[in-house]
Amino acid sequence: MRALFQQISVIVGVLVSTAALAQQPAVNVDDEGVVAVRMTIDATESNIRDVLDDVEGELASLTPDVLSVETTKKGRCQEVTRSTRGLLRPFRFRALRCPTARGWHESLIESRDFSAYSSDWSLVETELGTEVVLTVHTELYALPKPLVTRSVVQSAKEQLIKLARKVARK
Repeated sequence: MRALFQQISVIVGVLVSTAALAQQPAVNVDDEGVVAVRMTIDATESNIRDVLDDVEGELASLTPDVLSVETTKKGRCQEVTRSTRGLLRPFRFRALRCPTARGWHESLIESRDFSAYSSDWSLVETELGTEVVLTVHTELYALPKPLVTRSVVQSAKEQLIKLARKVARK
């Protein structure tokens, strides 16, 4: 009887984990084209922070759009230089990434491709896991805003789904 109970517990655990990973992030796009993607992930805030704090490794691996990342420490912040997939050639930009009370904020320093860029990662631990919100504002000189916004929505959703898979409680 005990073995049967253990098997049932394992099956229920797998079903719950699969359901959690099947959850899709909620998306909101405001009138300015700022994209906010939200998802509650079944993991501790600490485990998620470990992934998001590794800018050159774990964080970069959450999206195939990032081709390369280099960081330089600037006080409590990091200067981040990224190359990302572009239409005809990679897009390159430098941003300042600083910790906040709930996560990180990144703002554009310079780019010949981006006219505006900022992102915020916000983490709040709840009874159901950790609510993760990724907010991104991106504008490119050479591309229409609706095209850029569509791409940012897809990338941000993909990042949260991959993050959930990476940190899923076992």
